[in-house]
Amino acid sequence: MMYGGRRFWLVDADPESHTSVLDAVRAGWLMAELRGRLRPGGPPPQGAVLDRAGHTLPLPSERSPTEQAIELRRVLTNLSVSLGLAMPPSGTPVPVPFAERLEDAAKTLDDAREKHEDAGSDVAWEAVAELIYTWDAALQDALAGQSVNVSRAYELGRALAEMYWALDPEVPALVLPGASRLAPNCWEFLFGTDRLNIVDERLRSLAPRYHPATASAVAETVHAWAAVVAKGQARSSKDTAAVEQALRQQLTYWHELLVVDVDPETLLKPYAVLRFTKITPKVLRTFAAEIAIGVVGLAGLIGLAIMTIKVQGFPGWKTVAAVVGVLGISVGGVQAALKNATQSLIGRLRADLYSDLVTTAISSLPPMGRGKRRAVRKAIRARTVTAALPGK
Repeated sequence: MMYGGRRFWLVDADPESHTSVLDAVRAGWLMAELRGRLRPGGPPPQGAVLDRAGHTLPLPSERSPTEQAIELRRVLTNLSVSLGLAMPPSGTPVPVPFAERLEDAAKTLDDAREKHEDAGSDVAWEAVAELIYTWDAALQDALAGQSVNVSRAYELGRALAEMYWALDPEVPALVLPGASRLAPNCWEFLFGTDRLNIVDERLRSLAPRYHPATASAVAETVHAWAAVVAKGQARSSKDTAAVEQALRQQLTYWHELLVVDVDPETLLKPYAVLRFTKITPKVLRTFAAEIAIGVVGLAGLIGLAIMTIKVQGFPGWKTVAAVVGVLGISVGGVQAALKNATQSLIGRLRADLYSDLVTTAISSLPPMGRGKRRAVRKAIRARTVTAALPGK
């Protein structure tokens, strides 16, 4: 396939392959990040720009904001080609590739900003924003027609990246005072119930494509941040820079797990363990029903043994024994049932505790008081995405 004088190959013919899913997550992520880097008042650049005297080679994070935006556009172009979505839909009046049109519009925006032309910058940004909007819409429509999972992968990548790149920390929650509509770039919208439901649904769909602990760990940290926002910690914190830096670090962890597909085991600290005080309440709370059934079964087993000893030889004992035999109640049967229940409990417990280890390793939350930490733990328990059982 030719594009712009260069040859690109489709990454995978299977629209639901692991590679295609990762490409779609990355494409959604890059779309949100590209818009965030170009928009007025976007997140400030991270780190210092490397001095280029002597043509020193910079790492990607040491490049200038303009260079990083150019890199994003080119990577997004390649991903769009690999997904077969580099051109506007058929019937478009100007059949010019999205990336080529965006490249010209972005250069105009950069020139206007370098010359400090406020009016020109506003006009140029509107042109860039419209192109990104059109490209995103075309990608969503095309992917929805190709594969459900690939489409959801794109939405997941964009929704998570927008929690940082679309955020304006200072913007009020409501579009207008007294209105009910939330601003699309405020804390309350990006971490609100609707967005959380979307992220949870996409994570559940894509969980089989990742490590068993990945989807659960990402969901837990997303819900933790939603609780931070709901409790007003994001707005009321005296150190807003620390809050934004914590969110930036959290975004890096999400990117590592979902875009780069890093094995979460590599993020665990050496000899990482969960405290006994954290494990015990989880076991009692999560498996209360199973523990109760096990206790009842054990009590029944003990009662049956006592009855066997005490009443054997009395009139009617043979009748009772016959009824018990017909009902299938036996020591072996009770033992087998208890063994199966215990194995199921241990499997679920191992999966959840491992997920908790990963979550602890990738959590990046701002400092908060005990009451707010309790609210965060409650929000995490309320999530609907859990770790897959071993072997599934």
